[in-house]
Amino acid sequence: MKATVAALCLVATAQQALALSCVAPDPLRAFAEAAAAPEVHIVVQGSFAFEGAFPEGGGDTQPEPKAIPARFTGHGLTAEGFTTPLSMWVTLDASCLGPWCGSLAPETEQLAFLERRVDGYHLAVGPCPTRLFAPADVATAESLQACIAKPGACGG
Repeated sequence: MKATVAALCLVATAQQALALSCVAPDPLRAFAEAAAAPEVHIVVQGSFAFEGAFPEGGGDTQPEPKAIPARFTGHGLTAEGFTTPLSMWVTLDASCLGPWCGSLAPETEQLAFLERRVDGYHLAVGPCPTRLFAPADVATAESLQACIAKPGACGG
């Protein structure tokens, strides 16, 4: 009996050791990173409509990233706030890291940093959210607006 309890404790400890550790999501840090990147990004708030499933984690294997077409509806960030109405196609680049995969609920309000590429806009959706966040509260939206209004003030 003691051996069984000890074995269960060992298994529980091992599972905890395998947990994914991500830096806390921060839209202002994401803005600074996007501003410093050579790629062009836009900041949007709205929802994504899509069909299809996100990849599932493969344990020790790394599944290939999956491109999921989505329709974004919402607003783009300007110096006056989220004032530019947008309705456009976006590619969700869903990826995994071992058993952990990124996901996104359809038709749910989100704050996102979209990367502009030759073939359109893309959103990286990985296990650690670095470009996708809960909707901006008033303080975050005002901070992001200030970053747009004064280039270089928030990184880049």
